[in-house]
This record gives sequence, structure tokens and C-alpha cells, in this order.
Amino acid sequence: MLYQFRHLCVQSYTPQNRGQEVFSDIMEQFVHAACANQPALHAASLGVIAVTVAAWFRRTRPIPSCFDIYIGVEDVGSEIARRGSVLETERFAPLFLASDSAWRQGYPVLAEAFPKPCTAAQALS
Repeated sequence: MLYQFRHLCVQSYTPQNRGQEVFSDIMEQFVHAACANQPALHAASLGVIAVTVAAWFRRTRPIPSCFDIYIGVEDVGSEIARRGSVLETERFAPLFLASDSAWRQGYPVLAEAFPKPCTAAQALS
């Protein structure tokens, strides 16, 4: 989980980098997503917010090692939004679309059922 979190924390490697706007924007996005259902947490102490973000991150991460896909710097915001989505289709469909091989490794039974890429309509027919 720490690896995934660090991977999404753009510009977090040195104290100088953590002072940059891109890092603070990502942190704000994490806090917003983690505290979305609990607005009062935005005014809580940094320790409480950190625990809330860590719990949210753990709860929303893909199955460990099944979806270890690279997320480019330009896609970090989309990944945070995907994890924060309320609807399961919004949370999980992008995992299946992003990397054909990743979900095939994570779900071998589905890979056997769908040996080649297909559309939703084709899968239901």
C-alpha cells in the first residue's frame, strides 16, 4: 500500500519538492476524496486527516499485486477520482480498460471466459 501511495504522491521525494504546487494539489485531492462524506474532517488536525487519508487509500486500492499498473504523472488526478467514485462501475471499469494484461493476471477465471478483448455488448450476447 505504501508503494502505491508514494507512486501517486508526485513530487514528494525531497522537502523542496514537497513545497511545490503539484504536490500540494495532489495532497488536497487526497484529502478531498477521503473526507468527501465527512466535511467536518477538513477542519480536523493534520494527524486525524492523515489517518483518514491512509484508511481511504487502503479501502480504495485495487487488489494488491493484481493491478500493479504504472500510473503516469498526468493520470494521478484521474486515479484519485476513480478511487473516490461512489458507483462500482466508475471505480472498477477503468481497471479493466487500462491494462489488458493486469486484470487478466488478477482474474484468471475471467481471462479464460473472455480470451480476447470484446465490448460489453459482445460479452452479454
